[in-house]
Amino acid sequence: MGKKLALALLVVFSLLDCKHNRAIGTWATKGPNAWVVTFNPDKTFQVSNGKDKPFASGTYEVDGNQVTTTNKVGDAGKPTLFTINISGTISDDGKTLTVGTGTFTKQ
Repeated sequence: MGKKLALALLVVFSLLDCKHNRAIGTWATKGPNAWVVTFNPDKTFQVSNGKDKPFASGTYEVDGNQVTTTNKVGDAGKPTLFTINISGTISDDGKTLTVGTGTFTKQ
């Protein structure tokens, strides 16, 4: 899964309902090259491969089941390489997040 898809998934999480923010927590894709996204209560998030330091971070907003993220991509402690906005949708049951063709499962 590419970085663009992972970032898109982050955006989806950002669109979740603020009062009952279902985005908060850790979400991951499946497989040997899994992506892990953690949405924090302060509306910040990080993306990693689950093993190394995060390679993307930013802020998110939630509107119903839609999440929109503003992603800063680059190595930790170094200048941002680029910023991108990504959107996604959380399932009605709150168990999956779909961004583009990728699906994250809440951990």
